[in-house]
Amino acid sequence: MAGPTTGLMVVQIFVAAIDVYIIGRLGTDALAAIALVFSFQMLMQNIAMGGMGGSVASAMARALGAGRLDDARALVVHALVWP
Repeated sequence: MAGPTTGLMVVQIFVAAIDVYIIGRLGTDALAAIALVFSFQMLMQNIAMGGMGGSVASAMARALGAGRLDDARALVVHALVWP
């Protein structure tokens, strides 16, 4: 399960680098503004994704524990397709 999480982190790094490049072309004022907001933005995104990941893992564990393999598969598919 570490593979998808690592892949997501790599994608986030590339998105952040491209974001800084585009904002950097707007000037130093825009870079200063994004520097103030960026940490709060990342905090909120990580809290939201952590909540989503924790709830999917919990629901999947309950489905597997109850022997409902089809429900567990449906949860995984839904979690991958929804965001």
